[in-house]
Amino acid sequence: MSLLEKQLAPPGEDRPPTMAERYASAARSGDLTPHLDRRTDADVLLAAGIAASKDPRKMLALNLYRMRITGDMTGLFDVVDRADGWMAHRLAHKGNRPMASYARRQLVADILSWWLDPVCGYCEGRMFVKVEDAARLSTVACESCHGAGHRPLARSVPHAHVKHAQWLADELDKLVLIITGEMARLLGTRIKDLEL
Repeated sequence: MSLLEKQLAPPGEDRPPTMAERYASAARSGDLTPHLDRRTDADVLLAAGIAASKDPRKMLALNLYRMRITGDMTGLFDVVDRADGWMAHRLAHKGNRPMASYARRQLVADILSWWLDPVCGYCEGRMFVKVEDAARLSTVACESCHGAGHRPLARSVPHAHVKHAQWLADELDKLVLIITGEMARLLGTRIKDLEL
């Protein structure tokens, strides 16, 4: 399980909310009232904005993060364009066979589709087979995802491009980890110390 997947994992009873959970809550919040004595949803959104400001790569990372957390696909075409450029560069400079623009763009779209929603459709991310007519899971691992809880990327892209697909998925994960790390750092400081 990648660091990003751990961040997006369901909450446990004994752990504080992750940055993903805090951002998801803030993005859907109807109350953005700031308070001086505690962190609020407004603080989380402020930290996100400051973390991404003045850096196009971080802005793209925040956009990706928002899409994955909230399901709001605003800006998807920009993400596809940027990722397509990265893929074109990789294919041109790594001694790989060139790919037609439309095929490369379709590959990028397939990878983004998987990355934005990798949850296994059979077990719904539970990793185990659900017992019929019961509110519990069996001890049998899901046959579709082999107990991973998410669809294998190799099923979403042509076999010949799995290596490139995994590279792009890893790049997306790295981008999001950069922005969430920056958001966590900013939230760890006092709001009055933040420079706008």
